[in-house]
Amino acid sequence: MRRHLLTVILLLSTLPAMAAVPVKDVTLLGLKLRAINTNQVRTHFWRMGGFMEPEASARQINVDIFFPWSRNRELYRLEFHYDPNGRFQWAEARYRWQPHKAVLVHNRPTPLTTDEIARRLAEQLGEPKSVTLRQFANQRYRSYEWEDDTMQVRVDRLDGDPTQPVYVLYRLKTFNYVYEEQN
Repeated sequence: MRRHLLTVILLLSTLPAMAAVPVKDVTLLGLKLRAINTNQVRTHFWRMGGFMEPEASARQINVDIFFPWSRNRELYRLEFHYDPNGRFQWAEARYRWQPHKAVLVHNRPTPLTTDEIARRLAEQLGEPKSVTLRQFANQRYRSYEWEDDTMQVRVDRLDGDPTQPVYVLYRLKTFNYVYEEQN
């Protein structure tokens, strides 16, 4: 297991350092997360196409949920949360777990791993700040985290269970839940 961990660390460290952007400038499907609001997210996904938004979240000001149906099929669900003024607070990108659906997307019978998703994020953000080896019921996997004073990005599995899907959590470190009155 150590050999695999060293291999992953070496792969992540060989990525070009120039391509790394600060964690606060991370993007998700072309959206610069730190600076977006509700209207920008909805407009972006409407123009991009290939995503369904359930009616229940379309009527809310603080949550947007999108399900890809013809674009980015490796994703199962995108969830955006906003403060009462409609500014971004956190987002979660959940990946598909079912192997029969992974065959449609990747032409292979195995689901995506945290290592693969972390490798993609490392191309954008550089080396992760921390890599944690997690174990549950004699199964092991690695979780990754990038962090700065503004934003935190975490690649992990739901509930810390290796049999659950991979998710990426993009979270602002400062939450603003005070409603600003418009004059």
